[in-house]
Amino acid sequence: LTHLDPSAVSSIEVVKGPYALTWGAGNLAAIRVTTSPLATATTAPSGRVDLGFDSNRNSYETAGRLQGKSGAVSYLFSGALRSGSDYEAGGGTAVEGDFDSWETRGRIGIDLTERARLQFSLGYQEQGPIDYPGRLLTADFFESLNLAAHFDLEGPRSQLTAMVYANHVDHGMDNTGKPTAQPMPGRMPPFALDVTVESEAAVSGGRVSYERTLNPATTLELGTDLYAVVRDATRSIRRQDSGMEMFVDRMWPDATIWDAGFFGRVNRGLGQGSLSTTLRFDVIGADAKDPSEFFLANRPSGTDLDQSELNLSGAVTYGFPVNRNWTLSVGLGSAVRTADATERYSDRIPASKAQMSAEFMGNPGLD
Repeated sequence: LTHLDPSAVSSIEVVKGPYALTWGAGNLAAIRVTTSPLATATTAPSGRVDLGFDSNRNSYETAGRLQGKSGAVSYLFSGALRSGSDYEAGGGTAVEGDFDSWETRGRIGIDLTERARLQFSLGYQEQGPIDYPGRLLTADFFESLNLAAHFDLEGPRSQLTAMVYANHVDHGMDNTGKPTAQPMPGRMPPFALDVTVESEAAVSGGRVSYERTLNPATTLELGTDLYAVVRDATRSIRRQDSGMEMFVDRMWPDATIWDAGFFGRVNRGLGQGSLSTTLRFDVIGADAKDPSEFFLANRPSGTDLDQSELNLSGAVTYGFPVNRNWTLSVGLGSAVRTADATERYSDRIPASKAQMSAEFMGNPGLD
């Protein structure tokens, strides 16, 4: 969500409990964010501009939008610019809060028929530099590109949806302004360091689903989704006074994880309530192209970098209205999530969720 400006958000849906297996692999619960929709009826071009200043964090913000529909073509273009600087906490302490962020987004929809619609969307965002007062490093930059195409076909008792998407994020961090960038006698090491991290993540995928009302009490949904994510990151540590390279590690060693999922869901009225049953099957592959010699020598004995899995997930939920304002539901589910690139292939990454400084290595063979 860091890479989606708040002004572009139309709604946020939180699904609690074992309902979300049709939304992706390993999901029992999920959060779905919907951006501003296209116009559905012919309308003249209209827009809005928002300007603001947040005194509590000393930041400026500007956002704008233009939208409309002419004949079979609808459009929406938006942009946002935000900038912040250092500010004072309640006790007068200075807090490092510099940040810059701007983005632009566009979406075009084409009504192919009365029941069929095609949409194309594009988004680009740049952020940085960004101060992180509570972290070891500061963000030098983010560059994020998103592309997507979406097709909808509605019938009298059915709906077919299909989408393809791709996004790419480049990211750099360093220790500018941090204690590690200053010499400090008595510390280990006592000399100043230059720490840099360069990373990128590329995700591409698609989804097709078909939903049909079999009778007034029963709805069936069948579908498949596929994604592939490639992550690559390197951390370098050098002595600031001499430039001597002390340490280089492959935080993500050009790791690829792909997942092909197949799902089915049946909703059926039962008594005063409804019963929902979902089943999901995932085929998964994982590999790393550029691990370090240290990782290869210290990974669990006999563990291959190339891994594959077959995972089965399922859920059943029954809900019924107690009265006009209350609904009671009970559900049981089991979701299997595959290990990500950090868990499988990370090379001595500092742990950020621990009480003490520590580093850990990934395990390619994690179930």
